[in-house]
Amino acid sequence: MKTQILFILLACLGVAEAVRITLFMDTEMFIKRAQDIVIADCITEPNQPVFEAGMTYNCKLLYTLKGNREPSNFNVFTIYPLQANKQYLLTNTGGQVGDTDFLALCELSVVPISPYFDIEKLKDKSLTDQLHMIFDLRKYQLQKQLDPLLKEKGLLEKALQDRTDNLYISPGPIEFDTIHTTQATDYSSGKITYLQFGAHQMEWSRQNDNAGYLYVTEPGTQKTTWQWAVLDVNDFEQLRSKPLHVRFMGVYPPIYEQTLTVRQGQLVLLRHGENPKTVYIAKFEEQQEDTVPVRYITVSEKNN
Repeated sequence: MKTQILFILLACLGVAEAVRITLFMDTEMFIKRAQDIVIADCITEPNQPVFEAGMTYNCKLLYTLKGNREPSNFNVFTIYPLQANKQYLLTNTGGQVGDTDFLALCELSVVPISPYFDIEKLKDKSLTDQLHMIFDLRKYQLQKQLDPLLKEKGLLEKALQDRTDNLYISPGPIEFDTIHTTQATDYSSGKITYLQFGAHQMEWSRQNDNAGYLYVTEPGTQKTTWQWAVLDVNDFEQLRSKPLHVRFMGVYPPIYEQTLTVRQGQLVLLRHGENPKTVYIAKFEEQQEDTVPVRYITVSEKNN
C-alpha cells in the first residue's frame, strides 16, 4: 500500500511528529481509514501557520457522516486550502497536531461543496452513497470549470503549432556509449547544492525521499536560463537508436516558474539557453537529504 509521510516540526513543543498522508485508493478504503467524515462551514481564513507544512482553520460542523462529533465549532489542520464562508466535506484520519485533533491530510480529505447542495438529501442513504453524491457533484463542478480552459488550451496549441524556437529535433537517431554521472555538490558552505552539466551549474534541493526541485534560473538571479522537457519513459535504452523530437518549456516568452519538480527515476531533458543545441537527458536516482546522484547522456549535433 503506497503512503507518504509528512514530517511536521512542532515548533511550539520542540519535537517532530510524523503525520501519515494516505493516497486515495477507492471509496471503500477511504471510509475504512477515516475516523471522522463531516460537512462543515469554514469560518476563518487561515490562522498564522504554526507549521510550515500546513494551516489551521476554524470550522462549524453541520453534519456528521461518520464518527461521533456533535455540531460545534472545531479546528482543522490541513495541507489543502480552505476559504472562509465556504462549505466542505472534511475527513479526519486521526492523529493530533498541537491542540488540533482533526487532521484533514489524506487525498480527498477536503472537498468543496456547492452552497446549493441540500444536505437533507444525504439522509437515509448509506455512507458510500453519501460520498458518491458529494464526489459526483464536485466532479461536475470541476468539469464545468475545465471545459472553457480545455477549449482555450486547444486554441493556444493550434496557435502555437508552427512555433519552432522551443522545438528540438536531433540530427539523427540517439546513440551513446557513455553515461555520465553528476552529483549535487556543495559550492557555498552548505547553503546551496549544484549539479554540473557541461560548463553550466543547476541548483537542486530535496523535496522528500522521492522527489526534488531543480531551479531553472541562473544561480543567484531570477533569470530563467534552463529549458526543460519531461519524458514519459524512464530508461535510457528506450531512447537508443531513435530520433529525439521534443518541445521545451522555459523558452521565450519566459516562464516565471523558478523550480521544476523531478521524481526519483524520472528522465528529464535539459538544455541551457546559451547552448540550446546541446541537450542533457538526465535520470535522477535516489535523492538524499543533501545530495542526489544523476546519470545523464549528452546529445548534441557534434556527436550524432
